[in-house]
Amino acid sequence: MVLPRDPKNDSQRSVSLMNSRLLRFFLGLVLVGAFLAVFRRAALAGDPEIYRSRMATLFDGNIPYVDFFFEHLPLAVLPMALAWLLGGAFDPVVYVVIFAVLMAVCLAVTLVLVERSGERLGVGDPGMNWLAIAGALFPIVLFRSDPLPVVLAAAALYALIEGKERMAIWMEVTGILTKGWPVALALPEWWRGRRWRAVLLVVLALALVGALITLPGFAQSRQFSGIHSETMVGGVFTLSRISGGSSLQLINDAGATYVAVPIWATVLNITLGLALFVIALVRLRPGFSWQGSVRLLSAAVVALLVASPLLSPQFMLWPTPFLALHPNRTVRGLAIAVSALTLLYMLAWNPGFEGDLWWVGVVNLRNLVLLALGMTTAWVVAESEPSTRFQLSA
Repeated sequence: MVLPRDPKNDSQRSVSLMNSRLLRFFLGLVLVGAFLAVFRRAALAGDPEIYRSRMATLFDGNIPYVDFFFEHLPLAVLPMALAWLLGGAFDPVVYVVIFAVLMAVCLAVTLVLVERSGERLGVGDPGMNWLAIAGALFPIVLFRSDPLPVVLAAAALYALIEGKERMAIWMEVTGILTKGWPVALALPEWWRGRRWRAVLLVVLALALVGALITLPGFAQSRQFSGIHSETMVGGVFTLSRISGGSSLQLINDAGATYVAVPIWATVLNITLGLALFVIALVRLRPGFSWQGSVRLLSAAVVALLVASPLLSPQFMLWPTPFLALHPNRTVRGLAIAVSALTLLYMLAWNPGFEGDLWWVGVVNLRNLVLLALGMTTAWVVAESEPSTRFQLSA
């Protein structure tokens, strides 16, 4: 099922997009984001230095996962390698700048895809919705690789809506090979009757992780104990220990700060996300629709964030294309709050946490709002379809 195309309208939309306030807002947010990231360099703009060191090892003839530590999925290497080849090999500062430009391009393409998808679905001002939700995350994601899987997921959804099946499957597969979480696109594939594609995506994701976990350079990054301090349960444990004056029991491992907790705490964290996902599936109405798919994807990816035992701030970018297309204003408002609170605590980054009750308080407040977002998206999966100019056709 695809939405009928209006080429004249698409052409007018393209022209208006490039000359509209969207472009000005986007460029402004990128510039402000870059400034804030450079201002808080250690917390926000430090990752490209790590990427560059990995690329130096790679281009010296070594194999990722085998000869050196590489914590990312295979296609995540593309922007890292491209920044090296475009001049970053000669100077670390040049590498950082080129990498940020590449991520800005990914964000710009995501904006266009969200705007086009929203136009097809009859969503009002989808591009501005996305900038309102994702803009606060720009200082965090401009210097990290997460904009790449996000643009691939947005491209897959747009291709599905347009009926471009080959493009959709390629975007889905490359998204999974880049980060893994775009496997969520198997949900609308299954719902619309493309069962073999849904199974293929899930099998690919499981096989990929299963294969990589056997390699020492990847498995090492997944060998940690405790739970990430910024997760649902991890944040509560950290706040409780600071408030009670007890030891934080921090574990600095796998590129993040973890908190030593009993195994039941990690299980509880995962269960919270799974419960949200189950609620969404139970609430889902029969009868496929693209608007319903947007709501389902929003609920699924937010539930994944809630469940994750590692909740890095850049992960908040993942559901933003779907949330921007969501018809529910409460959902979009909660999404904006999640992004704003994430930026707030990142600007005041304190990796040691010692005595910093305010910082941990903001992390927990962000998590409460994220949980509220997950509960809301799961519940309104059953929401009635918004009125649109375009009607579904076979």
